[in-house]
Formats: sequence, structure tokens, C-alpha cells
Amino acid sequence: MKVKKQRIATYAKQIEKIEPIFGALQRIDHKCREQGLAGYHGLLIDYLQCSSESFMPCVDIAAKSKLFSVVVDSLETAKQVLEINKQFKGGVINIYPLETMEQMKRPARSVPATAKSMLDIVSLTPSADPRLQHLLEHIFGKVVLVRSYDEAMQVAKQHNLACITADLEVVYAGAFISKVGHYNRAQMDRFSVYQQLYRLKGEVAAMQQRMKAGQADRDKNDLSDLEAYRDLQRAEVALSQLRQAAHQLSASEFELRSQISHKQNNLREIEK
Repeated sequence: MKVKKQRIATYAKQIEKIEPIFGALQRIDHKCREQGLAGYHGLLIDYLQCSSESFMPCVDIAAKSKLFSVVVDSLETAKQVLEINKQFKGGVINIYPLETMEQMKRPARSVPATAKSMLDIVSLTPSADPRLQHLLEHIFGKVVLVRSYDEAMQVAKQHNLACITADLEVVYAGAFISKVGHYNRAQMDRFSVYQQLYRLKGEVAAMQQRMKAGQADRDKNDLSDLEAYRDLQRAEVALSQLRQAAHQLSASEFELRSQISHKQNNLREIEK
């Protein structure tokens, strides 16, 4: 478990280098869960899943810092989270109240046959609130994957969609601005690093749960052993009492036999 916790700390530091606010978000998460803050759900990234690990960098490129947005039920809960962030003197954080998700609803965009929508790659986890689908569509609905840079320029211009190429080059909607260059996984891949962090946290939590269950079993066994010991002591006391009673009965029997023998002797003397 110690090694896993060290790896968790390493991944957390790696994410914090990419997103400096991540440390504050972890403290906020711990505080909200410790207080049992009603309506707090955690980070958006906790509710996203990718169809393949090879597409995780694309998810990262498309969503960027939005992955670490806080999800809450209502504006009131959002105010409480902001107050906790203020107490920690954290930086600027994104918060999405679920009650406002309907406002993000947009008509589905047409995706050309030569492109693949990001909504076919990233989806909500089974535990996610269905209302988050509107946020998912808001973030990823305008982004598609294409094979080449030339194709990206054409799709971005004709369909007003942001494009990510197979070489992880980016052409923004309208083809007015493009970002060309090798994607640096070590510095930018928030999604895959967080997935590893999340998995390790789950493993550690499961180990701690098993340890608690094992301790509970040991405590239960200790209690059973104590009860058994007490039962043994009570049995030994009862046995001792029975032995004393048996001894007393034996003494009484001996006394009665002596008296009977004495009377029989007296009778024989009288008969003579």
C-alpha cells in the first residue's frame, strides 16, 4: 500500500504541473466529502470514460482545463464550494451546477463522413448524472477527429468544427487559427494521468476496506474468544461446585453407612 500511495502522490504532482489548481481542488474535494456537503459530486473528469486509451490525448486536447471542473447540484451548492475555496485561498475554479445544464442544450452538429465526432469517443460513466450529457455535448460536440492536416483545414472551414488530426495537430473552427506541432504527452495528457491516479486511489481504498473488514473480523474473533474463555471459566466454577457437592454427598453417604452399620451391630448384640 505504501508504494501505491507514493505513486498516487507522484501522479498528483504530475497533474499539478499541468494544472496548478489541482492541489486546491483535491483539498476542496476532501473538505466537501468530510463535511458531507449535499449536492457536491466531484470533478467532471470523474464521470468521463474514453473508448480507447489511444484517444485519451484527444480528450485532453479537446477539453483542457474543463476536465477539472467541479460538478454540483445547484447554484447554492456552488456558492458553498466557492466559500471553501476561499478558505483555502485557492485560485480560479470552474463549477457547473446540474440545474443549469438544460441551458447548454444545443442542436446536434452535422459531422462529415470523413471525420469522427468526439462524442463517439468520450462518454459518461454509468454513475454520472444524465444531465451531464448536455455539458459533454457542449465541450466535445464541436470537435472531430480527422486523418490529416489538409483534411482538418477543409472540415474546419466548411463545417465550422474544431479538428484534431492523427498526429494530434489542431485546427480550430473556421480554419482561422491552427496549432501545429508534436503533442507532448508528458506535459499535457491530463486525462490518462488522472485515470491512473483514479485507479490507484480505488485500489488503495479497496485495500483499506479489506483491512478494516479484516480488523473487524479479528475483533469479532477476539470477542468470541473472550466469550468462550468466560464460558470456560463459568463451566470450571460450575464443575468445582459439582465436585464440592459430590464430596459432601459422599461424606453424607459414608456417615449414613456408618450409622446403619452401628445400628445393625447393636441389633445383633440385642438378639444375642
